[in-house]
Amino acid sequence: MGLILHPIASSSEANTTVIDTGSGLVCVDAGVQRLDTLSRFDAPIRTLLITHEHHDHSHYAAQWRKARAEILSTFSDTIIKPWDVVELKEGAIATAMPIPHDAKAETVAWRVYGPKGTAVVATDLGEIPHGFTRFVEGATDVLLEASYHPRLLAACGYIEPLKQRIEGPRGHLSALDAIAWIKDGLPDSVERLWLGHLSKVACCPNWLRAAAGEAIGGRKIELTVLEK
Repeated sequence: MGLILHPIASSSEANTTVIDTGSGLVCVDAGVQRLDTLSRFDAPIRTLLITHEHHDHSHYAAQWRKARAEILSTFSDTIIKPWDVVELKEGAIATAMPIPHDAKAETVAWRVYGPKGTAVVATDLGEIPHGFTRFVEGATDVLLEASYHPRLLAACGYIEPLKQRIEGPRGHLSALDAIAWIKDGLPDSVERLWLGHLSKVACCPNWLRAAAGEAIGGRKIELTVLEK
């Protein structure tokens, strides 16, 4: 059994993922209340990794500060720079890759190495950046954004500037781009794949599940589509 991801929330409203490193628990993003997160696990969570400052990823960081947790981000608390290698309290190692998104400070994908495996959390990226496949190589667990289908986005009731932001190169990753990467770039090391940050009005989970399953083909990968 490898390192395990536990997505608590993955949407435009809130994002939080707990990673069981095999030697402790690490949290990525603070979109839900910390007490709600802790109540699901027996062990304490003392480290928070934040991908970027947008509200749905960092809103409850203050609760973690009050609890004297270690907080790593590109914009506050312990400042990390992309590609820094950081030793965590849990006995795991973390590093971050810059990904294209329209936050003020640099948005990153997190890679966490533990005794049992390696996890990658990559949401809020307008496109798959150069070097991403190499960043994921060796990972056992991956959470990847598959936000919207372009046709559904075009037909939904969002105002035009918002549609342009979402589908721009610093917006969100389309489900079609995610599926293309799964087919051609997903490393053989991956055992579990979560697709998240789905739009409520511009993505069909059932279609995404079928399309991603087809892209995976005969590989033995456990696929989960996160609907909230």
